[in-house]
Amino acid sequence: MKKAVKLNAHIAEQNSPLRDSANFVLNADTKRNIVIWRFSDGRAGHDSQSNGIIEALKDRVDCECHEVSVPFSFSSYCYGLLKIFPAVSHLPDPDLLVGAGHACHFPMLLTRHIRGGQALVLMKPSLPTRLFDLCLIPGHDSFKAGPNIISTEGPLNTLRPSSGLSMDHGLILIGGESKHFHWEEQKLLKQLLQILNSKDLNWTITDSPRTSLATRNILQTLHKDKVTYIPFTGKQDTTLPNLLHKSGIIWVSEDSMSMIYEALSTGASVGVLRIPAKAQSRLADVAPSLAKKQLLTIFDDWLLNKSLSPPINILTESARCADILIERYGWSRKKSV
Repeated sequence: MKKAVKLNAHIAEQNSPLRDSANFVLNADTKRNIVIWRFSDGRAGHDSQSNGIIEALKDRVDCECHEVSVPFSFSSYCYGLLKIFPAVSHLPDPDLLVGAGHACHFPMLLTRHIRGGQALVLMKPSLPTRLFDLCLIPGHDSFKAGPNIISTEGPLNTLRPSSGLSMDHGLILIGGESKHFHWEEQKLLKQLLQILNSKDLNWTITDSPRTSLATRNILQTLHKDKVTYIPFTGKQDTTLPNLLHKSGIIWVSEDSMSMIYEALSTGASVGVLRIPAKAQSRLADVAPSLAKKQLLTIFDDWLLNKSLSPPINILTESARCADILIERYGWSRKKSV
C-alpha cells in the first residue's frame, strides 16, 4: 500500500460544513490511496454499517482505513478547540470520515474542523443534517430531503450476494423487546413450531442482544436433532455471517430491522415472523412494504402454501452507495473494477 499524502491545505481551511464537492475532486493522475477514518463506538450494529460502506469502497478504489474510537476524552475536546489533535497526530490527513451512531457525530465534526476531510454519517444524525457533508439515511427514518442526503433501503451492512446458498439449511434470527413492538413469546413460539415442522431441513436458531432470558429459555427447548440453537454471546466472530451466506431460507422476527436487511443482502428466500406493533409507525410498515416489493414473505402469507419465494432482486445498498461516493468525489477506480 502506497503511503498517503496530505490533502491540499484549502480543504482543511474551509469553514463551511457543506463544501463544494468540486473542491474535493482528486486528480485522476495522482497516485495515492484514499484515506478513510472510521469512527467506532464499539457497537456491532454501527460497526456493520460503517464497515459495509468501507468494504465496498475497498473493492472499487485504492484506500486505507484507520479506526478512531469514540467518545473522545475530555482533554481531546479541549485540545480540539485550539485545533490540536494529539491523540491521532500519527495518522495521515483524512479524505473521508465515516461513522454510525450518535456518539460519533460530534467527534467527526471536530475532526473535520482540525484535520479536514468529508464527514459521512450513516443513519439519521442527532445533529442537524446540514452540518455533515453527506448523510446516508434509511428510507424508513423520517428526514427532509436535501443535496447532502441519500436515502437507502435499510441500514448498510457488510453482507454480499452469496453463490453458496443451500436450500437444505434454514436460519431463524430472533430479536427481542422493542419500543415499537409488543414481544409476545407464546405467539412467536407457535410460529416457530409451524415453520420447523413444515420442512425437513437443518435449522439454526440464533438471537440478539435484545433477546430476554425468558425467550432464550423457550428457544433452548427447540434444540433437537435437526435444530441447533446458538445464543448470542456478544463476541465478534464469523458464526452469523457464515450462517447468512450459506442459508437458502432465512426467517427474521419483525422487530429486527438490521437483520431483515442483512438477510435480504444475501439473496436468500426471506420470511418475517409477525411481532405485533405497538402503534402505526414507519418501522411497523417496513416488513409489509418489503413484501409488496416482493423482497420477502410475511408469515401470514407463508401459511397459505408453506413456501417462501426468492426475492425478485437482491439488495446491494453498500455497493450502490460506494458508487455514488466515487462519482461524487471523482475518485479513480481500480482497473479491475
